[in-house]
Amino acid sequence: MHPSIAHIWIPSGLFFYLTTYLYVYLSIDLSIYISIHPSVYLCMYVSIDISIHLCTYVCMYVSIYLCTYLSICLATYLHIYVSICVRSSPCV
Repeated sequence: MHPSIAHIWIPSGLFFYLTTYLYVYLSIDLSIYISIHPSVYLCMYVSIDISIHLCTYVCMYVSIYLCTYLSICLATYLHIYVSICVRSSPCV
């Protein structure tokens, strides 16, 4: 194998092994997202990924009203989320 090819292949293989280990063997991934919306209120996402790549978002909207959104989504290895949101408290 050409040295340059081996130099590229080994890190990518190591990365694949580490991500596979994190998702399959540890099977828990905690992440926190904080975003600012155009209407200037804060939204915090707390997601828990388990081995089957289902995650739950708990979103707290802080504005004139306090609204809580609960969404369930499917995640792929690329962390592309498709979510369905349900508003659990009245909000205008």
